[in-house]
Amino acid sequence: AGRSQKGSQNQFNDNQSRGRFSNNSNRNQHMGDFLNQPVNNREISAVINPPLADRDRSNKINPLAPPGHEQSIILPGVSKWRYEPRIGRSIKIVSNHFKIQEGSLPSTIYQYAIKVYMVNQDGKVSDEDISPKLNIQQSTALMMGLLDKHKEWDVGQVVGLAFNGKSIAYTNSLLPLPTRNNCSNLSEIVCIVSDTRKFNVEISLVSSLHINDLAYTTLDSSILSALNSSIFAFARFKVVEDNPDWFLIGSKAFSTASQIINLTPPYIAMKGHYAALKCCLAGLVLVYDMTLACFLSGGEMIDMFMAAGGFRSLSELRSACRLPSGLNKNIADRINTVIKNCKVHLNYDTKFGKRKHCFGIGPASNSKLSLFSYEGKNITVEEYFAIKYKKLQYPELPCINIGTKSRANYIPIELVRVPNGQCRSQTLSAEVTRKLIQLSAIGPNDRFKSLCNLNNDSLIQVIKTNHTATSFGISSVDSTPMSMDARILPQPKLQYANNEIVDPRLNGKWSDEGKKFFISGSKPGSNLFGFVIVNPVEGWQVPVQEYIVTLENVSKSKGCELRMFNTPVVSDLHSIKEHLSNFHQANVEIVFVLLSKDEKGYGIVKKEAGLIGITTQCIKSENIYKKDFIKNILVKVNTKIGGTKNIINGDPTPIPRFQTPPSSISWLLDKPFMLVGMDVSHPEIGSKNASISAIVASMDGMVSQFAVCITSQTSRQEIITSVENTMKKLLSAYRNKNGVLPEIIVFFRDGVSEGQFSQVIDIEVEAMKSALENYKDKVKIVVLVCQKRHHTRLVYDDGCGNYFNPCPGLLVDNNSGPNSITSANINEFYLVSHAPIQGTSKPCKYTIIYDEVGFKMSEIELLTYWSTYLYARTNRSVSYATPAYYAHWASKLGRAIWSAGATQYDLETICQNFMNGRSTFFI
Repeated sequence: AGRSQKGSQNQFNDNQSRGRFSNNSNRNQHMGDFLNQPVNNREISAVINPPLADRDRSNKINPLAPPGHEQSIILPGVSKWRYEPRIGRSIKIVSNHFKIQEGSLPSTIYQYAIKVYMVNQDGKVSDEDISPKLNIQQSTALMMGLLDKHKEWDVGQVVGLAFNGKSIAYTNSLLPLPTRNNCSNLSEIVCIVSDTRKFNVEISLVSSLHINDLAYTTLDSSILSALNSSIFAFARFKVVEDNPDWFLIGSKAFSTASQIINLTPPYIAMKGHYAALKCCLAGLVLVYDMTLACFLSGGEMIDMFMAAGGFRSLSELRSACRLPSGLNKNIADRINTVIKNCKVHLNYDTKFGKRKHCFGIGPASNSKLSLFSYEGKNITVEEYFAIKYKKLQYPELPCINIGTKSRANYIPIELVRVPNGQCRSQTLSAEVTRKLIQLSAIGPNDRFKSLCNLNNDSLIQVIKTNHTATSFGISSVDSTPMSMDARILPQPKLQYANNEIVDPRLNGKWSDEGKKFFISGSKPGSNLFGFVIVNPVEGWQVPVQEYIVTLENVSKSKGCELRMFNTPVVSDLHSIKEHLSNFHQANVEIVFVLLSKDEKGYGIVKKEAGLIGITTQCIKSENIYKKDFIKNILVKVNTKIGGTKNIINGDPTPIPRFQTPPSSISWLLDKPFMLVGMDVSHPEIGSKNASISAIVASMDGMVSQFAVCITSQTSRQEIITSVENTMKKLLSAYRNKNGVLPEIIVFFRDGVSEGQFSQVIDIEVEAMKSALENYKDKVKIVVLVCQKRHHTRLVYDDGCGNYFNPCPGLLVDNNSGPNSITSANINEFYLVSHAPIQGTSKPCKYTIIYDEVGFKMSEIELLTYWSTYLYARTNRSVSYATPAYYAHWASKLGRAIWSAGATQYDLETICQNFMNGRSTFFI
């Protein structure tokens, strides 16, 4: 039934198993033994070509089963039938997970709520709980004040207390609080140093968390939150110190004893530690990883101004500020980017020595713009400080505003200091970001040797000796990372034109030298391209003409023969629309647009071209001299104009199927089938601009051409609100092209966390079902969540203490045995589908949250992995499923177009213009 095994065997040969680990050109004996294992073709056939009787899974799933049940379609539970058959060759790998010993946790953890109320001047306590409005320093200082008043609780000596820095505390023993009406609570008046206000702090017992799962495989999320709070308890109360030896940034800790790396002044980079607990088949484990973050170097605010403004001396800064027009606006903006929203200390009076919030740069102290009313007179900031404190040394220097925009409070920068430990990773220039990324690219050998190094700077060592961690059982953590069974999935063979086959082996990349695209996007008579140079620099003619000649020659060799229409056009952004319209009227296939390095016109070009309905390919001016880069450009261009770079090697067996040639990714593609990717692009932190969502859907059985719908939605909202209308449009486009609707749709949802799974199910999945309301008996859907924002790392240990990145295709799931790091409750898997260019490879985590088909894990794993070889932007397998990756690029394109002034109507028009034609314009 179905495909013959002969066809499947044609897909793979035994000798294709020889490859290499991605960062090791001199393979050792351990790797060689593994890599020489033959591929089991029977395993592959069982997955892509199961017997017909095994393709109907309706008896294994039940729409009425509750979530988590093994027959449920919502978050289907782990069941044996899903994990048979297995596929791939076995290998032992190491993860950055460190096991917590069973039986080490306390039997009960007590959770307390911390509420804070202001004490008014008349001594009365206000009714409003202000704890949500307090910053971490204030909340922690109040908690410390409360504990200082009750030393009889023996916190830190006998009792372990973990505070989350906000409004919740946990203990391993019951605190002796007074009990009234079956409620245990206590209130105390607490003051903060350097703050004249008084606060009423109330602590109440809210729950007792009992640990019944002695294997620790399925601990409740509230218990995990309590245990996670205990990990960094050693540093929690240090946040109130001016110069702490540890900084806390979320789930990351940074030691001042660790290496400090100078970036562009006034930024520094610090290496730190990420740690969090999770439950899995192996039990309770600590996920421990290296991390790197950017901080302000700290020190006097004047030094910050000099560094951020590029001044070599104080006298140079003073001279710039004495100019009649004041400090240059561009320099002021650059300084403002650095100091805005940072915390500062005021040095001139200990009464006000607490941290203040800097809202940005202000006028000079002696400027009339600093005038304010004081004792019935308008005076400048300089005059005020001369009266109240002392004469300023540098009155011509700017102030900073520690008030608000409407009620400014200007402070001279010579009286301000910037404390250490302020993370600034969200407001960095492109140069600093580039340096940070380079420094973060730590190879697997250095990374894992650092994690296993139990010196004084090791987080594992700190946890093992900390009282709070010991009280909560976390100090029982193993010192060595966990090893487990894994598998290497077989890679596909790739088919180009003229039935030429490329075997990428285990490299995750391949050469298409001498190969033509499987399907050419250009057609005789309609293969013209235009060329526009936006704001060209002097001497552009020769390099552009050489580029065009090379482009024509290379496109011909790839079977996608493009010919230049007329001559290159010189334009600016104001007239780009006119030139694009002219090209469109001349039936030009695609327009190449050359943008200068500093040009901000990418979004404008894409907006105008999209509204006209003409495909474009933008090129950075520095790439005009890179002739080899043309091959990479053409890979994208061919797909943009309707072509197909390569497919998965087809099965020659002559049986009826949806489309010939098929992709042979799965037996599911024998029938009408659709892969969908979903993602959301958010604006910068602090911006109120709209978020941009994108949903892409495959339009053919080769998973080559995709259509897209891009929409705007509420700023920083992750759940997509336009799913129903979008899916109706994409289904209509699919039916227009293929004459039928897909029978199965697999969604790859990117960008959501575990805490948002229920929202995706309740809102997005329901919207998908609503879009299919008229076809619900004919179309089945499956939804997977792709997650890259985690800290799991998987590496190969050669047995001699050396660690290497694994081959593409590395898979960890529930078949990895009792030491598996996957969930014991839901179906998920980790997949390394790419060979990293630098650093340590990070697997993508996939979770099935909805399944009307009854997928077996090997089927969805192989489908996902092989899809990464169909990515049309490069000749490499990519780090996560191609549909999700395309949705990422589509949302970024939407963000650029939106920033260029587009409206929601414009976005809809652009997508509709390409919906039924060359739809993959967005890559």
